[in-house]
Amino acid sequence: MIFQLLIAFFIYAISFCMMENTINRIDSNGIKQFSVIPIFTEGLIGPVRTLYLSLRYHGLNAFLCNIMYLFVNLNNMFGSTFFAFYILSVLENNFMSKTIQNNYEIVSNV
Repeated sequence: MIFQLLIAFFIYAISFCMMENTINRIDSNGIKQFSVIPIFTEGLIGPVRTLYLSLRYHGLNAFLCNIMYLFVNLNNMFGSTFFAFYILSVLENNFMSKTIQNNYEIVSNV
């Protein structure tokens, strides 16, 4: 579980940093400032706020469209977590089970 969450956060952080305007912001003096605070604030609260506002002002159809978008968008923690758990479960089902099955066959033949 911890491994999946670390992979999800790594994917999320890389995807979030690729949107350069979220990490490097221009302050009131016109100087570009680097800050990782938006990764923990806007990156986690933003999708929840978007879902709330879309449900409140645009209805259920917009809400469901936003949920589908959030699950395929790696720039938020929810989408990257879903992606990491899905990919790791596919890898585990296809490769780990074969390794365990092969080890069982070797032990049972002895």
